[in-house]
Amino acid sequence: MEKDQSKRWIAVLLAVLTLFVLYRMLVDTDLLLTGQKYEHGSAVVEKILDIKENQSLSQHTQGGISSTDITFLAKYKGETVEALQSISSMTANNRIVEVGDRVMLIKFPGGPGQPERWIMENYYRVPWVALVGGVFALLLIIFGRKTGFYSLIGLVLSVAMIFFIFIPMVLQGKNIYFWTLITVFYSIFLTVYLITGWSDKTLATILGCVFGTLVAALLSVIMTKYLYLSGSYDDATLALHRLHSVTPIDLRALIFAAITIGALGAVMDVAMDISSSLYEIKLHAQHVSFLDLYKSGLAIGRDIMGTMTNTLVLAYIGGSFSSVLLRVIHSSSTLLLFNAELIVVDLLQALLGSLALLLTMPLTAFFAALLYSSKK
Repeated sequence: MEKDQSKRWIAVLLAVLTLFVLYRMLVDTDLLLTGQKYEHGSAVVEKILDIKENQSLSQHTQGGISSTDITFLAKYKGETVEALQSISSMTANNRIVEVGDRVMLIKFPGGPGQPERWIMENYYRVPWVALVGGVFALLLIIFGRKTGFYSLIGLVLSVAMIFFIFIPMVLQGKNIYFWTLITVFYSIFLTVYLITGWSDKTLATILGCVFGTLVAALLSVIMTKYLYLSGSYDDATLALHRLHSVTPIDLRALIFAAITIGALGAVMDVAMDISSSLYEIKLHAQHVSFLDLYKSGLAIGRDIMGTMTNTLVLAYIGGSFSSVLLRVIHSSSTLLLFNAELIVVDLLQALLGSLALLLTMPLTAFFAALLYSSKK
């Protein structure tokens, strides 16, 4: 047992080392940190100086857009600075800062003959998010014990792979298809190994995950081609398209990445459930044959299938609910609505992810039954 634990820590160190080497060798930090050239940080509001409505925008825009400018004093790194909060009438549920609020400030250089200005970018929300994350991590370790602890490490390293390697590669114009698969395989091998160690159960789970994810990836490429998807279906993708001269990004490949990475978590969950269940069956009934194990895996998969598919589909619908509402408002018919690229992409993510789940179940059951029944 101690030897197995030490091997897992070696795997963690190798995973961290891989991230470090890839980041140092491949990531252009100058490109990523262009938004951090201005001084910025958190500050506490001490006093409200002035609140006034700015009507200058209404003279140049249709609809009479206006903004409310709030000038306040804030304590920033031991100094008192004067900052500005600007609230546009185009945004909803705005809140004027109050004394005691902690906010994020950015120092912008002034123009010719104008002084530098501190602008409030947003409220400082990191502590509350960190608190929720800490509660989640604590409960995961309490209920999952060593398994929960290792799954937490796998989750952190998988997210680190996405944010520190995959996203920089996308922004640097690298091949999104290649780096999506690298990210997916990194997460599968690391997470499954940390949870189960190395065994037949690990191999069966990994094989099921890999094949299920590859199915989603292949189908996303085919459907993107035959549905003539452009990748420019919302404000974010249109903004990325406008940056093409500076940062060339393949928007069609982003659909591939969204579908493949989005299906990964559910695929790993299903593969682990089936391989673990069949492992326990074989452990307590050594005489069970390959066919009996495979049938049991299919039966377990059928029980998982309904709720897991609903989870995946509803998660995608909930994640894009605001965009769907907007399309419903502006669409003149249901036929036009379900031919809109935004709706089609959301449907593809849900359907191809669910299809990957359905195919992962028999594949994992087959690999698990084959590996377990081969043991005396």
